[in-house]
Amino acid sequence: MRVRLLPLAFILLNVCHYMQGQRLPVRARRQTRMVCPKGCLTCSEPNGCINCLPRYFFFLERQGMHEMGSCLPSCPAGYFGVRRPDGNVSVCQRCRLENCDTCFAKNFCTKCRAGFYLHKGKCHNACPHGFSAVNQSMECTSAEESHQRHPTPALAACELGPWGDWGPCLKNGRPCGAKWGQEARTRSVSIPAQRAAAPGTGGGDACQDSRETRRCRLRKRHCPDEKRKKEPGHRDAKNKPIKKNRKKDRAKQPQREVQPTGASGQ
Repeated sequence: MRVRLLPLAFILLNVCHYMQGQRLPVRARRQTRMVCPKGCLTCSEPNGCINCLPRYFFFLERQGMHEMGSCLPSCPAGYFGVRRPDGNVSVCQRCRLENCDTCFAKNFCTKCRAGFYLHKGKCHNACPHGFSAVNQSMECTSAEESHQRHPTPALAACELGPWGDWGPCLKNGRPCGAKWGQEARTRSVSIPAQRAAAPGTGGGDACQDSRETRRCRLRKRHCPDEKRKKEPGHRDAKNKPIKKNRKKDRAKQPQREVQPTGASGQ
C-alpha cells in the first residue's frame, strides 16, 4: 500500500513545482513593469517612446541596429520642430543644410556651427562680397545693417536753463515817452551742443533762442523832462530862431502912411 502511494506523491510534487514555476514569471513581470520617461504617453522597452504628450516633440534616434524614440520639449541641435495640423503629433526633423547647428525650416538655418558665418539662412566659410563678418554673432551684415544694429552714439544736444524774470518795460531804453514798449527775459545755457569731430558728420542740436521779448504798457507815458517844457515861462530853444525871423520879416515890410482926416476934404 505504501509502495503504491509513493508514485502518486511524486506526481503531486511535480505538479506543484510546475505550477509554481509558471506563476513566478508573471509576478516578476508585474514587479518590473516599465516606467515611461518624462513626456512619453506610451512606450516599450525595445523602442522607447512611441507616443508623446501634448507640447512634446517626438525625436527618433538611431542606436546601433535599431531606432529609439524619445519625447523632448524642444528639438536638439541640427533639428527643427514640425507640428502637425491636427496637433496630435509633433516631430523633430533634421536640417538639410550643411554646417547648420539650428534651423527654422529644413532649408533655412538660424545658427551655424563654429567657424561658419550665417548669411540669408545659409552657412558660409567667409562672407560674400559687399558684406562684413560680425564675429560676435557670426553673421554677415551689410554696412547699412551694421549701422542700424550699432548706430553711432548721438552727440549731446543743447540744454537751456529755466527762463528768468521779465525785465522793465522800456521804449528806446527809457521807461516813458510812449504808450507801449517792450520787456525782455533771458535764460542761460546749461549744456552746450557738442560739435562733431569731423566736418559733415553732424552734431548735437543747436541751442534755441535764449532771449525773448513781448509788448508791454509803459507806466509813465510822459517823461519828467517833457513836463518841464510845458510849464509856463519855459522857453523852447528850438522856437527862438523862428520868433527872431518873424520880427525881421515885420521890420522889412513897408509901413503905410496915415493921412489926417481933415486934409481929405480940401
